[in-house]
Order: sequence, then structure tokens, then C-alpha cells
Amino acid sequence: MASKDIKIGYIGLGSLGSAIFPNLIKYAQEQGLAPPSAWNRSQDKYAALNQEYPDIHTAKELGELVRRSNVIFTCLVNDAAAEDVYTKIVEILRSTPGGVQKGSIVFADQSTLKAKTACT
Repeated sequence: MASKDIKIGYIGLGSLGSAIFPNLIKYAQEQGLAPPSAWNRSQDKYAALNQEYPDIHTAKELGELVRRSNVIFTCLVNDAAAEDVYTKIVEILRSTPGGVQKGSIVFADQSTLKAKTACT
């Protein structure tokens, strides 16, 4: 994947994610990448983000972010949230017409998870 083809998605705008995501926005701008997308279960965080960074995309549905992104960062609050979100991501990818090419999406998890959860 060429660097200009990178489309960043970010899932989880809690205390840590809301501090990290603006740095990814700035990185994307500096590198000439498409504005990143974000998704959070509680979408009340979108208003402030959209006001400060009007070019980003705030997804209403998780599938919207997954379909728009090929590098997805997650920063989820706990193991249960991670299992729920990743289960949904797998379902979304399985239902994608034409399937998904192996290696076409990179995931970078920044959540604090138990080793058992992180390795499944």
C-alpha cells in the first residue's frame, strides 16, 4: 500500500483516544493523506471534533468507518468493549461484497487488554 493510499480510521474516543486522535489528524494533514474517520459508541464527542477539525469524517455506524479505512486504530475501554467491537468488525468484513483481500486492512490496537483477549 502506497503511503498516499492510507485511509486512517479511529475507534474509541474516550480519555486516551480523544487525546491521540488529534495527533493522527495532524499527521494525515502533514502527509497529504485523506482526512481520518472516527467512530465512537457514544457520539456526543463528535460535535467538538467536527468543530475543531471540519474535514474529518465522524461515522454514524461502525461499518461506515470500516469501509472507509485501511488502517484502523482502536482504543477501547476494556476487554468486553474490544470483543464487541472486533466481533462487529469481523461481521462487517465478512459481509463486504467481494470479500476483503488478506492484508488490505491494518489494525493497531491501543486498548489496555488482558493477554487472553489481545491474542484471540
